[in-house]
Amino acid sequence: MTSRLPEKDDFLLAAYGHRVLVAESFVDPDLYEGTCYKAAGWTALGPTGGFARDHRDFYVDLEHPKQLWVRALHPQACAWLRAESLPDELAAQLPQPPPRSPYQSAQLDSLWQRYHDQLTDPRARRGKRHLLATILTIAAAATVAGERGPKGFAKFAELLSQPQRRHLRCAPHKKTGRLVVPSEPTFRRTFKRLDRARFHELLAQWMSEHDPEKLTALAVDGKTVKGSRQSDGRPVHLMSAITHHTQRLLNQIPIAEKSNEIPAFRPLLEPLPLCGALVTADAEHCQRAHARFLLYEKGADYLVLAKGNQPGLETLAQSKLPGGFPPCG
Repeated sequence: MTSRLPEKDDFLLAAYGHRVLVAESFVDPDLYEGTCYKAAGWTALGPTGGFARDHRDFYVDLEHPKQLWVRALHPQACAWLRAESLPDELAAQLPQPPPRSPYQSAQLDSLWQRYHDQLTDPRARRGKRHLLATILTIAAAATVAGERGPKGFAKFAELLSQPQRRHLRCAPHKKTGRLVVPSEPTFRRTFKRLDRARFHELLAQWMSEHDPEKLTALAVDGKTVKGSRQSDGRPVHLMSAITHHTQRLLNQIPIAEKSNEIPAFRPLLEPLPLCGALVTADAEHCQRAHARFLLYEKGADYLVLAKGNQPGLETLAQSKLPGGFPPCG
């Protein structure tokens, strides 16, 4: 199918970042009949399950289902969504699955053992269903595969097979005996109390020993965690080292309160095997100490930007390398 989507729908693409083919709404049947929706060409699909999302318990049964109404926003919407394959323009906008973990389930035994031996469980003794090493190993495998945060870890865990869960020492269900995985709230509560810097340090060490690919190039970058807060009121800022080709996370550490990315550069890269690799970073890391660390201690090459934070170096580069680089916009 290569049907061209009409230009009049472009405002939806601009507003939401993707094509919108169907709108939905909910009606409380105890209060309304949904007559206005029916008159406007909407279609009733039936009652919902009666559940509401809760940040702690995931879902809460409200025992009060709503009626779900939908309306197609494009004449071909129903035909496209019912077809075996989507039109090319729609298929291109589907979210891409995260990369698969390059490690076999049997290899994760050593990572599980490392977390078990070298991390102290911060949780209370009573009420624990899952081993700390199991929770952390699943989170580490999910991180390597491209997932982020408790929600991503839980989604990744649900896809694990029974043999994979056995390798990870998952807990058996009391009635069925089948191995179950930690839930999103379990990941959330665990990482709230955990020494996350130590978690990532152990992961980086393990990955350097079991990395299936030679490390040739990596990028250093910092990102602010949306919706987070530290004790001083500022949001949490994480600094990461990521491979260029596979976008795989090599190491990640939080930036200390009342600090910045510059002091975190060395601790981030210290545990990584960088001999012969190229490290790229933004202008903030155009520092002599960083260059000496990479060249003489880690045996790596570097590529950083020279901007206004290093005016002398920037002026020297412009005078010594005229025409060597495209002009600034």
